[in-house]
Amino acid sequence: MLAAVNVDFGQRVRRGEVVAEIDKRELKLQLERVQAALAQALARIGLTPDEAGKIPKTTPAIRQAQAQLDNWRTKYESASRLIKTGDIPHDRFVEIEKGYNAAEAALDGALHELRVSLASIRSLGAEVQLARKKLGDATIRSPFDGAVTERLASPGEFLRQNTPIV
Repeated sequence: MLAAVNVDFGQRVRRGEVVAEIDKRELKLQLERVQAALAQALARIGLTPDEAGKIPKTTPAIRQAQAQLDNWRTKYESASRLIKTGDIPHDRFVEIEKGYNAAEAALDGALHELRVSLASIRSLGAEVQLARKKLGDATIRSPFDGAVTERLASPGEFLRQNTPIV
C-alpha cells in the first residue's frame, strides 16, 4: 500500500530525493521474523546473532557426543583387554562394543547436524539481506533530476510491483 507521495504535479525533484513511500509495517515484521529465525538457528549451535559469520569448531551437542564417545572408548578398550584374558563374559563385551559404536554414530550425527545448521544459517542470512533490501526499496527515490509531470497514484492505494507513481 502506498503510504505517502512526497511530490506533486509541477514540482522539481533532484536525483535521490524521496518521492514516495510504501507502507513498511509488513516489511519490518518480515525482517524481524527472519532475524528471529536466524537467531534461533545460531542459538542451536551455541552462537549469538553477533557471531553470525563465525563457524564453530564444536557445539554443545558435539561436545556431549564426544564426551560419550570418550567414555565408551575407555570402556571398550578396557573390555578388549579383559575379553582376551577371559575376565569378562562375551555378552558384556558385545554390549560395550555396541555402546561404543552407538556413541561413534551419535558424534557423526552431531557433526552432520552442525553442517545442516550452518547451511540453514547461510540461507537465513540471505533472507535477512533480502528483507532489508525490500524494506529499503519501500522508500522510492527519484532516479534523476526532473519535474513531476503526472501523479499516477495516491496514498492508501494498493500497488502492484513496478506500478508508476509519478
